[in-house]
Amino acid sequence: MKIQVRTILLGLLSIGFVQSYAQTFALQVKNDQITYLNDDRGNRILDFSTCGYKSSEQDIPSVRNVVFVPWKAGDNTARIQRAIDYVASLAPDASGFRGAVLLDQGEFSLSGSIRISASGIVLRGTDKEKTILLKKGVDRGALIYMEGMDDLNVQDTLKVFSHYVPVNARTLEVASGVSLKKGDGLPDISRGLEGRAAGVSVQNVSGTFGTAPKIRVRGATSIFGSSKPLWVVDGVIMEDAIDVGPDDLSSGDAETLISSAIAGLNSDDIESFQILKDGSATSIYGARAMAGVIVVTTKKGKAGVSKMSYTGEFTTRMIPSYKEFNIMNSQEQMGIYKEMEQKGWLNNSDTYRAKDSGVYGRMYQLINQYNPVTGQFGLANTPEARNAYLREAEMRNTDWFNTLFSNNVTQNHSVSITSGTEKSSFYASLSAMSDPGWYKQSEVKRYTANLNTTYNIYKNLSINLISPRY
Repeated sequence: MKIQVRTILLGLLSIGFVQSYAQTFALQVKNDQITYLNDDRGNRILDFSTCGYKSSEQDIPSVRNVVFVPWKAGDNTARIQRAIDYVASLAPDASGFRGAVLLDQGEFSLSGSIRISASGIVLRGTDKEKTILLKKGVDRGALIYMEGMDDLNVQDTLKVFSHYVPVNARTLEVASGVSLKKGDGLPDISRGLEGRAAGVSVQNVSGTFGTAPKIRVRGATSIFGSSKPLWVVDGVIMEDAIDVGPDDLSSGDAETLISSAIAGLNSDDIESFQILKDGSATSIYGARAMAGVIVVTTKKGKAGVSKMSYTGEFTTRMIPSYKEFNIMNSQEQMGIYKEMEQKGWLNNSDTYRAKDSGVYGRMYQLINQYNPVTGQFGLANTPEARNAYLREAEMRNTDWFNTLFSNNVTQNHSVSITSGTEKSSFYASLSAMSDPGWYKQSEVKRYTANLNTTYNIYKNLSINLISPRY
């Protein structure tokens, strides 16, 4: 009887433990969607949706096999390790890969761990179900160790005031945020996302100011639909003026200049970025957030703080020089054409009616062009006349860099005023940017104004007024 009672109590304790654990678990699946929740201490499960090679945005490249390890009975730890060390001694290719170690079919017995201490090494099996690595013994270490170089150089640090930093925390209380830059000096805040968040890809398809860049937060989420993230500024969803697809961004169409929802937002007014790329984005903003959400919070006035700030930026761009490029001049180019003519690649019959025939095509057209008024051809079909025409072409050295580009200075100025009391606070800013344009017909001027006021009516009631941004 005592044994049965103990068994029942143990079962009740197990059931209670499982229920308690399920209630505090920080992941919820509802309507076939995963939602990441915070526990009572703020810990949050990491989002691995963008893990993989190149943040799961590119296929794993085909790496050549350098060493083949056949199956052999007994301990194979040293054999596989020697193959990995040999590949590690090779120089990486243009893609950063050194080579692959291919294992034969069979069960490879290991008595120790395998260590990969260099980048660009691929360890693969001949068959995913028939190539097995089996570690034996009492060692609880990992099967494969990925080792890196301890070359971390810590220069500037920040003192964190938070007594506890939760897992996957997105907000930290620091002593001073002077060294934290949130896009200062950037003409377009979308460029400020580059290299600042894992899995976020920003591709500048044009150097023209205001052109919408190609931004991907969760990769290509749809084949036919839009994969652009949703922009939210101070709680307001910012829609693009027009819907522009990825192909339109690289087309050079002028409509792409007005397609960016936040092109006119001054980067000095930005307080923080927040990128949502998991189930919490769709739970808040709906189906439009399936490609991710970029939440932008602008600066606001603070009680007891009054200050005026000015930011000025001057950028100089010089005309490119032909010395910086390995380009042939006209004489060298005509020498190549002459050699091609001697080998029969630029004959009259093939070049005369070609669409892009160059200087030889123009010469053959003049030879066949008859003027009935003068009774002469455009160019005499003699070696002397052809050589004279080609010598003239050798001297056509137009400096296209000097013709298309110009030296200029880009200016970006921003002035902001902030002040506040316990009852009200405000933040106001003005900015002006003038870009004469590096190349012809690319001049851009931008002027912005922003006003953000907050009135604390009661303890639990406040009014926030945000002016439209121009």
